[in-house]
Amino acid sequence: MQAVVDLYGLSDLTKVGADFSADIQKAHQSPAIPEAMLVNGIPWQGGGAISAYPEKAKRANPITWISNKTPPFLLMNGDADNVVSPSQSTLLHEALVAKKNTVHPLRGERGGSRRFDVVSA
Repeated sequence: MQAVVDLYGLSDLTKVGADFSADIQKAHQSPAIPEAMLVNGIPWQGGGAISAYPEKAKRANPITWISNKTPPFLLMNGDADNVVSPSQSTLLHEALVAKKNTVHPLRGERGGSRRFDVVSA
């Protein structure tokens, strides 16, 4: 792999709702939220909230695997995204600082905005 394009992706599953309202933050502690089911399985078959299995969450976090062999990243996340917090890109950027990456937020954009469309660019 020579490069990574990250379109409003998650970086730290324990902080997915961090920049949102208290209700949304609470929802992200549910065992039925997508990131919890992806990592821990479905609730009715023994899954659990992300916070219930911190080691599993850590292993699933992209920021865990950053090393001096990590390829360059293009991080794309609008600062008005109301589904994936823009801080997820910031967390990943901070983990990549040693690789001299920079971040250029798309001000006022939500995830899936036309500005993310390479055809319209």
